[in-house]
Amino acid sequence: MRVDPNAKDMARRGELLRNPDLRTGMGAAAQARTVREFSPNAYGRKLNSFFGHEVEPRLETGMNRVAN
Repeated sequence: MRVDPNAKDMARRGELLRNPDLRTGMGAAAQARTVREFSPNAYGRKLNSFFGHEVEPRLETGMNRVAN
């Protein structure tokens, strides 16, 4: 089965190839979104929102203990 590429998608890809400022801007926007959405602080905010109260971190759990 042969799939013909969408002309608009091809034009957008061509624009990215020709425009380094656009690539740089898109990369910066992606990095900012990653930090905003997937950082440890963002994860904590999402947990707090889910549970409806602030979740306190626990450093000493059974999984973190070192066996002697």
